[in-house]
Amino acid sequence: MNTVTVTFDDPTYSVDQDYTFINGERFSGTLKILDSNATLEVETQYKDGMINGYDREYYNNGQMKQEAIIYIDSVGKTTSYKEWSEQGSLIYHEKTHFTDIYEYTKEIIVDNRP
Repeated sequence: MNTVTVTFDDPTYSVDQDYTFINGERFSGTLKILDSNATLEVETQYKDGMINGYDREYYNNGQMKQEAIIYIDSVGKTTSYKEWSEQGSLIYHEKTHFTDIYEYTKEIIVDNRP
């Protein structure tokens, strides 16, 4: 799988509605976005320009802040969403399965939000 690392202001990186582009092409692979201090801020997997896999955001200390996992297949779309504290404790976790735009099931597994 192709991995590309950019900053938010990198001219080779662009987003148009639901699609992400590198060098004007819909991106497939893992995209890592660094902040101005070269610290990993976001890491996302794409297929044909759309998120398909994980979408992770990090705190400045390197600890994962949140993770959304999105898989789209012939049956529908399945998502898992997690949030962590800056110290690394899991504070929220939910899973959702969409069979179409109006029908879905949602399961909240952990909810320790303040």
